Amino acid sequence: MERVSRTYQFYFGIICAAALLVAVAGLLSPAWLAVVLPWTEIPPLHARFIGAIYLFGTVFMFNSMRARYLIEARWGVLLVAVFTGLLFLVSILNFSVFDLSRLPDQIWFASYIIYPLLGLWLFWKQPRILKDELPGPEVAPWAYNFLKAQGGLVVVLSLALLFAPAFMVTVWPWPVSPLLAQVYAGPLLAYGLSCILYGHARTWSGIRVLVPSLWAFTGAALTASILHRNLFSLAEASDILWFVFLAGFTAGNLALQAGLQKASRG
Repeated sequence: MERVSRTYQFYFGIICAAALLVAVAGLLSPAWLAVVLPWTEIPPLHARFIGAIYLFGTVFMFNSMRARYLIEARWGVLLVAVFTGLLFLVSILNFSVFDLSRLPDQIWFASYIIYPLLGLWLFWKQPRILKDELPGPEVAPWAYNFLKAQGGLVVVLSLALLFAPAFMVTVWPWPVSPLLAQVYAGPLLAYGLSCILYGHARTWSGIRVLVPSLWAFTGAALTASILHRNLFSLAEASDILWFVFLAGFTAGNLALQAGLQKASRG
């Protein structure tokens, strides 16, 4: 069975380190996130939600880097290309908000040009092993059904954010600009696609790279929302649905983690 090459490990490691910087800044020091990202002002809840998104990327890349077999991390390079490629597209569409005389803006554009191109190249070059399966206990039907359902809902949400940001601003549970709505779209599309793609795995070992990153994101996003609960109104349907879905996804993702641990002990 094909092992993860040094090239993949290096690529995943670079992405992991970059995502970790944004995740830590966003979650623990929202005011400092503007130093890391091109925008000079990011409200605390936005910063923490972005931090949660990048925490998903951090954990997923770390696990992909540590994977023994390429079959475990086969979708990682494609999902990085989706995550970073759409952020580059959104940046081009909103080019007027950037100041290329600032170092963070220069790093942003350089990174989000290089990362997706390398990701697509690695995906194109990888062996066609998509029908291979890792040995081990089979994934329970509820697990892959939950993964696919969660993924489908998040993909729909991400496409709405990307193509209808003006509408999404009116229904988003907290105040958000059209630019930030579109910024959320790429990472959320990568999250949703990851659930769908790994939802086709037949064994628990086939999803072990992904699962910890799922509950890391939803748990962090739920925690951030609770910390800033004063920005929500339980009189609004969108606010209620936000907490219901985040809590449900977090519970489901933690159940996946429990199933994964049970399978590894068996």
